[in-house]
Amino acid sequence: LGHNPAGAWMIVCLWIGLLVVSISGWLLTTDWFWGSEWLEETHEMAAQGVLGLIIIHISAAIFESWHQGENLILAMITGRKRQR
Repeated sequence: LGHNPAGAWMIVCLWIGLLVVSISGWLLTTDWFWGSEWLEETHEMAAQGVLGLIIIHISAAIFESWHQGENLILAMITGRKRQR
């Protein structure tokens, strides 16, 4: 009951991506990194990467819901999943 290994790795990747986007975005507002081109590119690439991961995550959840015959989207919202 819970995430399979691929789902667990997806969560880790999403958290790391969000951390990179958040920290790089905040650093761009500081005096040290204001206008830093490499940091802007890092921030943009990380944001695009997170969007890609979100699309993969949603697609996988829909596919696995169909494959398992269980509403995994509802389980993500309620926190309850059918026991087997």
